[in-house]
Amino acid sequence: MKIATWNVNGVRARQAQLQEFIDREQPDVLCLQEIKASVDQLPMWLCEIEGYWCYWHGAKGYSGVALHARKATIPERPHFHHPAFDYESRIVVARLPGLTVASIYVPNPDCCVSRIYEPRNRSAAMAPEGETSLVVEAPCFENDAVARLAPDAFRERVVRELASLGLLDPRTVIESREHFVPNAYPVYAHGYQRDVAVVQRAVDRISNLDTLGRAGRFVYSHLHDQLRYGRDYVDALVRDFDALGRGVGSPRRDRVVAAGAPLEAHSA
Repeated sequence: MKIATWNVNGVRARQAQLQEFIDREQPDVLCLQEIKASVDQLPMWLCEIEGYWCYWHGAKGYSGVALHARKATIPERPHFHHPAFDYESRIVVARLPGLTVASIYVPNPDCCVSRIYEPRNRSAAMAPEGETSLVVEAPCFENDAVARLAPDAFRERVVRELASLGLLDPRTVIESREHFVPNAYPVYAHGYQRDVAVVQRAVDRISNLDTLGRAGRFVYSHLHDQLRYGRDYVDALVRDFDALGRGVGSPRRDRVVAAGAPLEAHSA
């Protein structure tokens, strides 16, 4: 059995290369990582690759994995699933006859850098003409090896890692700044859902209190999710008052919004 795995770093930008790879290699199992797309963003041919049982597990613009099994090798559709703790679309598992295969996307343990973005990609006004900047996150626990690095040593490590990825030439780095943000991300313990459910039930009893956002809904979400939550909430308010104007029902009075702000990033 031929099993192929590929971190495509955005499957929509690699469609032609992916088709060429499949035609050339004809893998029995194809694992893809960092697809950066939800299934509704994919063209039809890619959603259901000819000759393959396909399973896509992704979100818009972030992370995501896929696993495809060749029908000529596996005649019946496998059972695809992903664990309940997979909040970032990083794991998909397929049970094949006599074999279990998983496509998993996890950070490189040798790199302290986890997320990178270039503000200039959002607006040319974010950097002077002919220059740019990179913002990176380096998650760490208090007093671990990364947290204990002195500013100069931390800078050198980040620059070295970015250079190894081909993202910059160390000679072009003009300056750097470091910001340490404690408790930037929650650390979930096994069974935390039970505790959260108790809190959520208590909060839901307060008829004029609505909770939004990461900290408000106890969900791991991203900036585009926060924007959607806000839009959907305003839409719901508008519908409430439209209904009131038509004499149908009544909105909750003196409504209070507890909006859990997006958690700060640990960046340098």
